[in-house]
Amino acid sequence: MGSRQMGFTVIELAVVLAIISIMLMCMIPVLSEPIHNAKIAGGVEQAKAIVDACNLVRVTPTSTTVNATNLQVTNTFGPDYNSWTDVSVLKAKLSSNYSLKTVNPFGKPYYFKMSDLTCSVAVELDVLIDGWEGYELETAGAVTRIIVSVSTHNATGPAWVQQQKRILTGEVFR
Repeated sequence: MGSRQMGFTVIELAVVLAIISIMLMCMIPVLSEPIHNAKIAGGVEQAKAIVDACNLVRVTPTSTTVNATNLQVTNTFGPDYNSWTDVSVLKAKLSSNYSLKTVNPFGKPYYFKMSDLTCSVAVELDVLIDGWEGYELETAGAVTRIIVSVSTHNATGPAWVQQQKRILTGEVFR
């Protein structure tokens, strides 16, 4: 009688490990997609907070003068940022106790644009995508930027409040 084998051979173990490896490689995209989507969602949420901070800076006058003759108030506002600018510039305009993220979950900086009417923040991703929950997209090289801004027809936003203050004080508009 021959001896009976009491375990697996090296070839059997190698085949089992190869099969497990192939199965794991097939599952990596399935497991990484929700993580990637969560990073995008987190970046968009942080960008909304940056839009709020941008609007605060946008509607806050840098100086105010009052005409002694007719008591007309004239506010001077900071510069417009018509091209994408690093959020660290915006952060420098806020008080030191105001917390503002400058880097998104992908390790890339947030960018903002500001005019006298609106603020927009760009969340730069690490890949190209076709769409994200109805947000405007912009392609920058080999990556996509999701553009987050406040709707201009939101009648109760900071622009509306600032407009009402200007009307009530007789301020000269920019």
